[in-house]
Amino acid sequence: MSESQDEGARLLLYLVPFGSLDMACAARVLKEADITYRDFGDYVDEFMADTEIRFFDLDLVYLCYEYILQNVRCEIEQATGIDICNDTEIYTFGNFGCTIYDRCDAAHEAALEIEEDERSDMLNWFIDNTH
Repeated sequence: MSESQDEGARLLLYLVPFGSLDMACAARVLKEADITYRDFGDYVDEFMADTEIRFFDLDLVYLCYEYILQNVRCEIEQATGIDICNDTEIYTFGNFGCTIYDRCDAAHEAALEIEEDERSDMLNWFIDNTH
């Protein structure tokens, strides 16, 4: 990274109220789950339009978890017929860098019904983070 890019990244961290740890956590989750910044950015734009919440009031880590939950919901339902958002008690407990899935045992078990070689990276991330 060039010096100007490094300075720009540092400036952004000061301007964005989430803090650098929350930004780093969101970036780590996106990378581990193989989610592009563009896809996630589109989701955030849609979320803000639907909820009228300003960007600076968002919990980006919570949104990462919700994005993953909605996507693996479809993957699990297609493979097993189980809609983890309606048939289990899972929910995303948002708390910035400490965001977790709660009441997720049944959703975790449903995800494990899918053969390993048929799972997306996102589903593998979900499985690793719901036990």
